[in-house]
Amino acid sequence: MGSRFAGKVAVVTGAASGIGTVVAEQFAAEGASVVLADIDDVKGEEAVNSIRSAGGNAIFLHHDVMIEDSWIATIAAAKSEFGGINVLVNNAGGNRPNRLVDMSFEDWKFQIGLNLDGAFLGMKYATPVITESGGGSVVNVSSEAGMNPWVNSSAYCASKSGLKMLTKVAALENAYDKNNVRVNSVHPGIIETPAWGPLSLMTEGEEGQESDVDKFAKFVTPLKHAGKPIDIANAVLFLAHDDSRYITGSELLVDGGSAIAPPDAANH
Repeated sequence: MGSRFAGKVAVVTGAASGIGTVVAEQFAAEGASVVLADIDDVKGEEAVNSIRSAGGNAIFLHHDVMIEDSWIATIAAAKSEFGGINVLVNNAGGNRPNRLVDMSFEDWKFQIGLNLDGAFLGMKYATPVITESGGGSVVNVSSEAGMNPWVNSSAYCASKSGLKMLTKVAALENAYDKNNVRVNSVHPGIIETPAWGPLSLMTEGEEGQESDVDKFAKFVTPLKHAGKPIDIANAVLFLAHDDSRYITGSELLVDGGSAIAPPDAANH
């Protein structure tokens, strides 16, 4: 167990699986008390039990980031349980791919609500508590799709690019308020998680064989492999820690270089 976040409290949304679980695990491993928030009660409790088994301190809260009252209750519960909040990680998100002309309005609103409204509500209600707790950090998990367009992902790109700009505005406002709250965004590229669906499944064969998503990443990333959830967690913890105390309003790409090179260049 480390101590980089000893005495700190971190709230992580979308923490029941994928990147969110690993982020929560890493905060706990570094001494933080962690609130894992998600709509998946079963996986959320499993993640908390795993953290506790490893010696960490964590609780799970059922939480829907698209519901304002859920945010009010979650922030209040975190403050009541641990006495305050120092870090908020707005990680919950999702994509329902489809061509723009074929996308239903419901799917559009769902993605905007999940990826953008959720982060707005999180910052609205957590920022005053972080301020009361002596300051801290907000890390919004956006996407490389918030920097560059992805085909069949109009709502996802719109919401994630909106989150990038929302992050910058929040960073400015907090800086002007002199409340010691920094706000930054992390932009994952192709990361080997269940969110990538069938591509995330390991191919049959010997142990250590590359995954389908890794094969796909060879065509679109200069580094020619997919990232792991720990790669995103490391970026999140850096931005949440005082090691990055002079960084606010910034976006950190963790994408194997795919944002700087078109797919054909990645094959060279």
